[in-house]
Order: sequence, then structure tokens, then C-alpha cells
Amino acid sequence: MPTRMATENPNRKFFQALSGEDELGVVIRAHVHIEATLTQLIEKRVPFPEHLPNLNYERRLQLACALGLKVEHLASLQFLGVLRNRFAHRPNVGLDGAAVNELWSKITPNNQKLVLQALEMTLQERNESLPADFATLNPKSRFVLISVVLKQLLDQAIREAKDDNQRGRPP
Repeated sequence: MPTRMATENPNRKFFQALSGEDELGVVIRAHVHIEATLTQLIEKRVPFPEHLPNLNYERRLQLACALGLKVEHLASLQFLGVLRNRFAHRPNVGLDGAAVNELWSKITPNNQKLVLQALEMTLQERNESLPADFATLNPKSRFVLISVVLKQLLDQAIREAKDDNQRGRPP
């Protein structure tokens, strides 16, 4: 997987779109983009996607895992849905450090490294120095970086599905 996480298109555009949002916007927009990418993955893996029923986010995650999405991504993607529901159903909820820390804890150590690489690259582009610790970033910035990496992991799964389809291998 490429290490230039936050700076590659289309993820650069995704990163920029999230960076300009308030907390509500960043959580909802991240979820919408990630759910759309999840749907694309499922459609690449299913021979006749037009016959899929309308599935909620949790069912899409389960189907994607049944079709080959690495289970190690499941907990973080599920928690993203939990965060989205908090924002969608409670008028005064905010994106606090505890929620982002919980999301961070659901990401595998390898994927945490990817988030840190995305941070490093983003700061290099901006000619800014690295903070002493990822945890010192504000919750929104941490959430954005995590979301970009989660989306990129799904994008990678789509590329793998395309490769499998071109080789004539079952998903």
C-alpha cells in the first residue's frame, strides 16, 4: 500500500473536504464518503450487484467482510458508524478526545502507523513541524486523518477486487 496517504488524489480532495468542515460536517461527510466507498467495494465483489437489497451500514460492513474485506478493518469502520449515529441523532453532540481515542483504539497497529505517516506527510506539505504526539492534535484533526486512512484502506480493497476480477479469480 502506498505510504503517501493524505496527499494522493482522490484522498487529497477527501482530506481537503473534511478539513473545511465543522465537527458535525466532518463526521457526517467522512461517513458518507466511506459508506459510498464500501458500496463500491461490494459492487466490485458481487457478480450481479443490481440484485443486492438495500442494506444499512452495519449490514454492508458484514457483507464486505464476507466478500473479502479484511476483518481487521471491521471494528474501526463499525465505530465510525456509531460516531455518525451520535451526530445524526443528538443535536448537541461534539467530537471530543474520548470518542476519537476510542476510534483510534479500534485501528490495528499497522493502520495506526499509516495514520501517523499521513500526519507526517501533511505537515511536510505545509512546512509544519510534527507535534510531540499524535494525541496532542485536536480531536477533529485526528478524526480527519483516521478517516482518510480508513477510506484509503477501502480504496485499496477495491483495487484488489479489480485485480482479482481481471485475473479471473473469484472474489
